[in-house]
Amino acid sequence: MAVIAYGVSCALPLFFLAWVGPLIRQSSKDGVTLTDWILQRYGVVCQMFISLVSIAYMLVSMSAELTAIGNVVGWLTDAHRLVVIISVACVTAVYTTIGGLQASLFTDQVQGYMVTSLLVVVCTVCATTVTIDPKSVESHSELLSWQEAGWASWIILCISNVSANFFHEGYWQRVWSAQDVPTLRRACFVGGVLLFVVVSLSGVPGLLAIWANKNINEDGSNTIFTILLDTPMWTIVICLILAVTMNCSAVDSCQNGLVAALSRDVFRGRVSIHLCRLVSMLVNVPAVIIAVQGYNVLQLL
Repeated sequence: MAVIAYGVSCALPLFFLAWVGPLIRQSSKDGVTLTDWILQRYGVVCQMFISLVSIAYMLVSMSAELTAIGNVVGWLTDAHRLVVIISVACVTAVYTTIGGLQASLFTDQVQGYMVTSLLVVVCTVCATTVTIDPKSVESHSELLSWQEAGWASWIILCISNVSANFFHEGYWQRVWSAQDVPTLRRACFVGGVLLFVVVSLSGVPGLLAIWANKNINEDGSNTIFTILLDTPMWTIVICLILAVTMNCSAVDSCQNGLVAALSRDVFRGRVSIHLCRLVSMLVNVPAVIIAVQGYNVLQLL
């Protein structure tokens, strides 16, 4: 139940954008980010407040993404988490500084193909290598039952995900970068449905890992990867490449969102976009420091 709730909560922000995005875009035709509309509607004080909240959220979000990829590499290899965290932060910072939003949009397309490939690999591995223990299924029967905690997760996850992503400038940049309103709505609806399917399917290996008596963390964050540990090395290598690619796509969206917030809200167009991109690179430093600590991703968010 919680798996489905998380899938719905991840898709809701896109459905929200399909409804609200065109209205705000129409109201602020010369805008680039949400705060442009807030400045026009509520004034500079409110704009600065929302901008600070947005910058803080994107910093935390980027830290969570870097933490996640550090955890994944740590679970599947002997590599130090610091190496991969710094590598992802530096690579994404370089190509977003050079390519800007266009580079981020390109990696979003690549991410779509990568997610599909990763799901095919994981589903194939689950179907061919995982052995379900009937006794474990019976002892963990609560995982498939309707419980109060499951209903609570629907409310908490849906409200928190929509509210949090409201402050993600990476989302709002795409509202104005869309070719037209029909394209925006179509992209949001299709993306939302696909995101629901991907997130929901990604949660299934977690259930299988528990039923197969795999050695999982207390918070369950490594469930899907415990299955991969029993697979051939080439499978792990493919999944690592796909995971890093998807992570880069999420990190560069945060970095581009930070550039937009700095350019439009902090410096108000008084400095070049290239300087804003360089300043945004400095934000990678605290994000990397936080990520290296290995905090729980959900606690960060």
